[in-house]
Amino acid sequence: FINDGTSYMAMLYFFDVYGFFGHVPLWYNGFILFKSYAPGWIFYAYPFYKITGNILFSTYLSTLFLYALGFFAVFLIGHILHLSRIKIVALFLLIFGNAMLIGSVLKQGRYPELLALVLFLFILALLLKYKDSSFTWPVIFIVPLITFLILTHQAETLLLGFPLLGLFLVKSLREKFILAILFLISLALSSFWLFPFFKGAQELGTLELGFGKWITYFYGGFLASNILLIVLPLALF
Repeated sequence: FINDGTSYMAMLYFFDVYGFFGHVPLWYNGFILFKSYAPGWIFYAYPFYKITGNILFSTYLSTLFLYALGFFAVFLIGHILHLSRIKIVALFLLIFGNAMLIGSVLKQGRYPELLALVLFLFILALLLKYKDSSFTWPVIFIVPLITFLILTHQAETLLLGFPLLGLFLVKSLREKFILAILFLISLALSSFWLFPFFKGAQELGTLELGFGKWITYFYGGFLASNILLIVLPLALF
């Protein structure tokens, strides 16, 4: 009963019935679909729903497919970094088989975060590919990937800024310009949802909710988690 998955499945159903930015009259005295949340996972899962006609089964199949795509993304990264097969499998298990992600995805049903992670890994593979080599035509795949990431989940979109900036800094002036143009195209393609979302966030007071305040709590159930959040990154660094 403590999960996010049911709300995402409900949004998948509402999208089929009421459409994009449709008015949903059945919940909370009515609300506008996607005005305050990203539609990326719904777009991704919708074809599964149309094929199966079943919300639960389509969610299950689409989640399995994400794990398969995630392995392919990790395989690409491993191939670029010249990792052995056993290291590629270990890297996949480290990312997708850790307790945090299992709890987040399989227990709480945070399917958009899983999709965003997979998209992030595919973008990271492209960034790693071109870190030490000149741009070739496959670099254009960064546009639909970033666009879809923006439409899927904000946290991973913001996190992408770090490796994207890293690639930007090591590139020549010409390739800096190309990368900037590709990023601006991605913003433009996602603007049909992004700009109304920014407007809606201000109207609904979403920015005042303080989602990250728990990071400052060092008591009760937050104590061990927040100590690890500080110690583990520093240790890895």
